[in-house]
Amino acid sequence: MSIDDDLTRTIAIEARLGMVAQGLGRDANALIQEMRELPFELIEAFVETDFVVTDGEITYVLNISQTMPDTLTAALQSLSAHSITIVTAWNPYSAKLSNYDNRERQSLLERVLRMRGEHWLSAKGTSKDGSWAEESFAILNLSHTQAAAIGRVFQQHAVVFCNTGSVVELVPCFTESA
Repeated sequence: MSIDDDLTRTIAIEARLGMVAQGLGRDANALIQEMRELPFELIEAFVETDFVVTDGEITYVLNISQTMPDTLTAALQSLSAHSITIVTAWNPYSAKLSNYDNRERQSLLERVLRMRGEHWLSAKGTSKDGSWAEESFAILNLSHTQAAAIGRVFQQHAVVFCNTGSVVELVPCFTESA
């Protein structure tokens, strides 16, 4: 792939994320500047990931810059939920850990969520081709700021956040202003 192709892909993803941020009343320029601190391949991986939320026997798929499925909005509203945040404790700052270590970290995240009295659904982030997946939690009713804070605590570059019926956002976790 040429440098021009890479630049075109970068601009397209930045534009898409910026338009989503702006549409949600967030500072698009600040988001793009924060994202530029991450390797482009990582941002591209987030954008290309399917975030699968499971509620009993029903699964829902969320994708960055896409609107939350109406069926998930209805399910969350029936749970009196106004937002959903997908967080993992796997692979801190993208460092590949063993499955054992990742499960230990995920168990710690679950204990923290229980101590905080949070409500969540099971979730996972997975590549479209199924070559990798990370266990996650879809936490209900966090604010945008709380979502970023939990991601920071568990050493994540970003988390996935969405108000019910809205557009799915990628929220950087590495700055206090998120």
